[in-house]
Amino acid sequence: MSGLGRRAAIALLPGALGCCSTTIETRPADDFTPFTALQPADFPGASTILSGMAPPDDDPALRIGDAALFAVEMQNHEQVRRELLLLEVVGIGNVRENFADAPRPGRRTATASVTSTVDGQQQERHFPLNEVELTLRRFGPDGGRIARSRVVLYEQALRAGWWPDVDPEASQRDQDLATAMTMSLQNLMHSDPSLQELLFVVVDEPSLFSIATHLGVNVHVQTTVDLTRPRRTPPCDVLPAEVAVGATNKDIAINGQQALWADLFVTRPVGALGACGGLWGALARNATDAGRTAVLRLLATRRGPAH
Repeated sequence: MSGLGRRAAIALLPGALGCCSTTIETRPADDFTPFTALQPADFPGASTILSGMAPPDDDPALRIGDAALFAVEMQNHEQVRRELLLLEVVGIGNVRENFADAPRPGRRTATASVTSTVDGQQQERHFPLNEVELTLRRFGPDGGRIARSRVVLYEQALRAGWWPDVDPEASQRDQDLATAMTMSLQNLMHSDPSLQELLFVVVDEPSLFSIATHLGVNVHVQTTVDLTRPRRTPPCDVLPAEVAVGATNKDIAINGQQALWADLFVTRPVGALGACGGLWGALARNATDAGRTAVLRLLATRRGPAH
């Protein structure tokens, strides 16, 4: 995939995720001002949806009921739009399989195929991923319902999250899973109208000519900074002080044109944080208009019951 710092390309089968080359502009210096300016008090309905932070645990499995609530603040110069976004695990992809004429429980899976270039040599790796069903629910800042959609992600990718992007000791498999997480995000932006609606608050929708020549709206996510160099993060007041945090970037191009400079603020996705891949914040800046930004900030998590 063009633009990935680790020179890796990944496809999830069935439903392979494609990518293409894009024009990369000069990335601006970090500026966390929009992120630190977000005030949880401006989202009075949050506590009626979810409150508190679930303590971490050692169970590596996702559970039905795992959830993460985010505040979303989008600014277009003087205009500010606020929403709440709830991610919740609602299914773990169970199916009934016939084995020797007897049904047994199983998991729905996809196959990840990763191709990377190391010292000029291509390497290809394949591994299975277990499907997980989540709901994405949007609310107004007062808690009023706006939209709901259901999506499929992958348990191993969520459990790796984006932490391998900031961990120099991450294994090759974890790096691959982080790439799978990024490609899952790209796929959601391709297919989920609710997320596209939020995206086009911060960037302009492509012209009819662009849509026609690209056969639709093609969203591509890429890392354009050196993953081996540690980056600063804004203050994190939602996690304990001893919890390690880091920053990576997943910049977004739409129909071949740079659209957003997007920074993700991440931690290890333990416990309930697996529902959001360890994401505790994000900042997206319009690539051509500094007055248009979007902020995502974690407010609460919940751990589903163990079975």
